[in-house]
Amino acid sequence: MRLGPLAKNSLVLTGGMGTRALILAVLFLLISRTLGVEQYGKFAAILALISFFYPFVGLGAGILLTRDTFCTTEDPRQIWGRTLLTVLITSLPLGIAATLLGSVMVPSNTSLTLIVSLVIAELMLMPIIQMGSSLYQARDKAIVTSSFLAGVVLFRLCAFVLLLILSTTPDAETW
Repeated sequence: MRLGPLAKNSLVLTGGMGTRALILAVLFLLISRTLGVEQYGKFAAILALISFFYPFVGLGAGILLTRDTFCTTEDPRQIWGRTLLTVLITSLPLGIAATLLGSVMVPSNTSLTLIVSLVIAELMLMPIIQMGSSLYQARDKAIVTSSFLAGVVLFRLCAFVLLLILSTTPDAETW
């Protein structure tokens, strides 16, 4: 029995999501055990705050990117450019709002560098990666889409292992 394209793509994407979940579990254990309660608490509090703003970045541009790439004959580079512009225009004010709110809501001993670093990584750069994944999904490239899904967390895991090797006292700001 031969699998159709939908079944193949579903299996590939399921494998990518499963790999991502396993890597995230390992990363969670490493980060929480290494940083300790206070440092991990700061890290998690800032990520929770940023997660509130994340759905508003791009204002649905990823869905439009997928639709327009799949359904129109327009050059995907133009669609990608509009999507990047939308992400940039929406992430800047949301990033400023998250930074200001974070500096007020998190404990006073939390550095602004930690807040700004996480805002840039999670609120400004991560949506671009997500949009890239959507672009390849629309082009029916399930393997590349899966690589985006698992690759980001694998890169984070490698970065954390590098942090453990290079730093004598890792903390949330260094991470």
